[in-house]
Amino acid sequence: MSKKCCNSSCGAQFVICPTPVTPICNPPVPFTTTIPGGLYAGKEFHISGVPSCSPSRFSIILMCGACNCADIALHFDVRFCYGPDRNVVVINDRQCGTFGKEERNQRCFPFCPNVAFEIVIRVEANCFKISVNNSHFSEFCHRVFPLQRADQLNITGDVRLTEICFQ
Repeated sequence: MSKKCCNSSCGAQFVICPTPVTPICNPPVPFTTTIPGGLYAGKEFHISGVPSCSPSRFSIILMCGACNCADIALHFDVRFCYGPDRNVVVINDRQCGTFGKEERNQRCFPFCPNVAFEIVIRVEANCFKISVNNSHFSEFCHRVFPLQRADQLNITGDVRLTEICFQ
């Protein structure tokens, strides 16, 4: 992030504004990267991809560190056919090695094998707002504090990623 004035009428007042980040095109899966500029209210993640032809599941995970045992601020788990689950999205967190209460209350399952999707995750002050294919999908209240601890994006599973953008 760079310091610059975001409002021409602000005079001497300076605020932190996000530095634009170049999109990541066609990254391999599994994919892990540090979240540029960190996590804060107003941050957005745009994730485009295509599930495989016969997917079991794929996950988008905001982690607090790069270790596999790290706390997880957001675990967005798209399950096509995983254990007893069929066509459901499970959203959760993990703290001190223990997953929290799963949220499965979405009205629809907007994913199809071999069909492109775009997920936008917007960080709000109290929750993550998630849209899929330009339609509101879900909200997930923050459970991990401080939120800035989440500094890694990890994507795994049966998906081909086409583009990832941070805004």
